[in-house]
Amino acid sequence: MRHEEAAAITGAVRAGIRDCGWVHLACHAEYRPQFPSLSALQLYDGPLTVLEIADLRPQHADFVFLSACSTAASSASSADEVIHLASAMQHAGYRHVLATMWFVRDVSTRRMAREIYSVLIDEGGNPMADLSALALHRAVNGLRHRRPEDPFQWASYIHVGP
Repeated sequence: MRHEEAAAITGAVRAGIRDCGWVHLACHAEYRPQFPSLSALQLYDGPLTVLEIADLRPQHADFVFLSACSTAASSASSADEVIHLASAMQHAGYRHVLATMWFVRDVSTRRMAREIYSVLIDEGGNPMADLSALALHRAVNGLRHRRPEDPFQWASYIHVGP
């Protein structure tokens, strides 16, 4: 097993979520509209579900970027329910969550991450999670300005938190 694969197994990701104040998850995700609590991050050795994530209690939870498809998806039939991967991270304790409402392209997630982290990390390398909504706003506006004809590049991203 390569290093990247070992880091992407459910046990390692659970431990990372419990132990890290900042988490960036770049993987596939599955939204299950009939059973939203079974929506999951798709990891190398299997899924990590909303139910499992919500039960984790990170020590210093501050910021998580769910760089995967449909991590804040909901359906018209359950619009009054907010059960998705982003809300599970918030329930676990993360104050700021960046997530997506539907499919996102790999190339746009890389661009978004680069733009977001350029705001969230100051010149001294210090993280500033309280700027995550502003960072997302600037990243979305920048990509929207460059690609107004392609909202699938930028419109899916949301901030959940204060």
